[in-house]
Amino acid sequence: MNIGEIYEELNDCENSKKAYLKALELDKGSGKALQRLGSIHNQMALKFQHLAIEYLQESLKINPKDEKTHHIMGKCYKDLSQPLLALECFTKGILANPTSTILWYEVGLLYEFSNQYYDAYLAFERGYQIDPTNQQLKTKYQEYQLKYQHLIHLPMFKTDPTLPPPPPPPQPKPTQQQYLPQLQQQTTTQLNLLDSKYIETELETIKEEDEN
Repeated sequence: MNIGEIYEELNDCENSKKAYLKALELDKGSGKALQRLGSIHNQMALKFQHLAIEYLQESLKINPKDEKTHHIMGKCYKDLSQPLLALECFTKGILANPTSTILWYEVGLLYEFSNQYYDAYLAFERGYQIDPTNQQLKTKYQEYQLKYQHLIHLPMFKTDPTLPPPPPPPQPKPTQQQYLPQLQQQTTTQLNLLDSKYIETELETIKEEDEN
């Protein structure tokens, strides 16, 4: 653990910032220092979120598939009330690590916020399938099971039978299609902030860019 992380453990944002800035003076290509500076600013007032995003964008230039950096940047956009950009970041994090329960949870919260309850249900269900011991996901999954139990039998609330359960580790990294649910159009009124096909489309685009 470096000195910046020690200050973070002590909740000393000012000295942790100084430590990471010093690290950047010594190594301008330190993606870790840039990520931590982004995280520290994300925990500060709303006016610092844009600066946090700048640090995180620079970090992603160095480590473009770092799921944690995508997660932090998604939280920044979420704080700035930009759910589509937040979803884009969380999606890229899931592409980097499809078994990240915290990212599935974040996606579920975004869909829930936009009243897309079926998509939220699928995200919470997927995260819960990956780790049934995760208390946050367990609570949300059970909440949806209880609240919408009279709808679960309907096609829109049925789990896609083609989705296999998460493979036990260690195994080769699964493809996105093994984990990403086929999100269907919600039949109830929604805010249309988020497209229910967004994750699927965005991941296909990212995959094509990586292949090129």
